[in-house]
Amino acid sequence: MSKRPNIVLIVADDHRHSALGAAGLEPVRTPVLDALAHSGVCFRQSHMHGGVLQAVCAPARAALHTGMSPFRAAQSACDVDSQGAMSIRSQWPPNLASAHPFDNGELGVRDEQLLVSPLREADVREELAAYYAMISHLDAQIGTVLAALESTGQREETVVVYTADHGIALGSHGLLGKQNLYDHSVRIPLIASGPGLPQGRTVEAYTCTCDLYPTLCELAGAPVPDTVEGRSLLPFAEGRREAARPYVGAAYRYLQRMIKADGWKLIRYWQDPHTGAGTDRVQLYHLDEDPWECRDLAADPGQRGRVAELSRAMKRWLAETGDPLLDYWTAISMEEAL
Repeated sequence: MSKRPNIVLIVADDHRHSALGAAGLEPVRTPVLDALAHSGVCFRQSHMHGGVLQAVCAPARAALHTGMSPFRAAQSACDVDSQGAMSIRSQWPPNLASAHPFDNGELGVRDEQLLVSPLREADVREELAAYYAMISHLDAQIGTVLAALESTGQREETVVVYTADHGIALGSHGLLGKQNLYDHSVRIPLIASGPGLPQGRTVEAYTCTCDLYPTLCELAGAPVPDTVEGRSLLPFAEGRREAARPYVGAAYRYLQRMIKADGWKLIRYWQDPHTGAGTDRVQLYHLDEDPWECRDLAADPGQRGRVAELSRAMKRWLAETGDPLLDYWTAISMEEAL
């Protein structure tokens, strides 16, 4: 590319990987994003890292802005000096959540109590309909942006990148939010289209949010800081031979860690060393045969070797990313956690 391109980066909130028309997995209409994917590169195994905060969006943005794992890129707490600080809760208008005008004790962490428990199918369907409608509306607005680029003669010299901070459950696994490590919450769309990029290419290599920083630097012809831990995705987009990540991981607070490798996924649940909350447990899924993660194989005696192998990979990932949970790696064996 002889000329450095313009770059338009669009980051959605709560957009899970499967909620794209082009994915063919959910009844949602996204003609603009579908066309963007067909005209560029679609990374089908893109993941967010998570972090030790309840708000998983904050560490995702930290990884995006720095190219570092959230454990090294951001603070591990949300403490704010009370001197002069404002309480967001005190600023809420009285009818912000008309169906729930009270503090249910979970608003600051999870939203699972915002619907009747156990979840009713009609309520979840209503939530999904609203979710799909918002995605289609966003898709239309992206179309407006692309049309403006076309009308001003800038589209041919502009790289457009679309991704999300994380996904969301909305009824899957009996959950509503994104405070979990199932694929509906950690796997996200990643599409790049523009000059210098091939059209209609699909990449299956594992990628994560911190890879966007060095990718955009390379596209812009800018130097990549030494602090960046991510890897440029251009070699994969362009079909160059490049060793892919052997695994990808994600985290939620001090309670959960995930590792994914070779089509298999291990989720480890810990008891929080600070609060005592949670429990020790392991889940194992064969994603090639069970993409919706419905059949937990962790207790299968024939999979003990795989559980141990993925556990070792998880521990390596904790060390590589600077995860503070490495210091609390319990003496409880995987077998005892099954």
